Amino acid sequence: MATSSHSPVGSQAAPSVTSPTLPPVTSPKVKDPRKNEDGTLKLGLKMATIYVGDQVEPFIVHHALITASSDYFAKALNGEFKEKDGIVRLEGQDPATFTLYVQCLYSGSAVTGVGYPSFLDQCILGNYIQDRGYKNALNDKLIDHVAKMNRLPTHLAQRAWESLPESSPFLTLLVDFWVHAGNASWYQETDGSWKSGDVTDGPIKMWRRVALGLVNTAGTPALTSGNRPWELNRCKYHEHEEGEPKKSGHRGGGRGLILAIWEVDYRQDFQESRRFLEIFLPSIDVFLTVAILLSCRH
Repeated sequence: MATSSHSPVGSQAAPSVTSPTLPPVTSPKVKDPRKNEDGTLKLGLKMATIYVGDQVEPFIVHHALITASSDYFAKALNGEFKEKDGIVRLEGQDPATFTLYVQCLYSGSAVTGVGYPSFLDQCILGNYIQDRGYKNALNDKLIDHVAKMNRLPTHLAQRAWESLPESSPFLTLLVDFWVHAGNASWYQETDGSWKSGDVTDGPIKMWRRVALGLVNTAGTPALTSGNRPWELNRCKYHEHEEGEPKKSGHRGGGRGLILAIWEVDYRQDFQESRRFLEIFLPSIDVFLTVAILLSCRH
């Protein structure tokens, strides 16, 4: 059960219960746009010069590599209105965050940065420069970081919903953290007051999704560590091109299959409850109350 005692600001403790190791998920490999057919990076001799924010010194990046990975840079450097002399200016962006992007561009692995806010900063940048592979790598790294730190982010929602589209898998991951790992102690202090962060600042769009997720899973056994959606099927938190193969995930054998059937049954049972939540509950405090009551099932 997740608890909030001695938690650093911006996170909550993850449950300590573990489950047997699941078989690896196998699926067709998705082609890495950064690489040639032989697996080497697309480098070449041509370089792109990128000025970020107010930083005077530019980033010098291989033209072929960044245009293969980012739709934004592909349009800026290869499109009809391509930038003169291969120079691009990213106004209003953070050089430190772009540094992490460049590291990922060459290594293929996202960088943790400084705490959970860094993941959000990078995701916002990835959305701006339209680099789908980068955003997918970030979500994978966030899942790894949650497992390593045994903490979940609880102070990102306000800025995340202000800065990312509703369809962003990053938002889905934040919602699922609250639905499948949260409990009442995440919401209130011991004196009954609301906690800071997502609980008081999270937008109504977030809490609608959290409350809906809790309604959908009400009455089913709480998922233990190792059996939560982000642990079973990371592909749920990836963006895909049309026709791109997707991983189906592994539900952990017969027990997982039973839970899947229960989920379908409860979706049918709670149709009216979902409509009620979506239409007639505009107050965020009401959503929080519903979330707390439903989270007691943990």
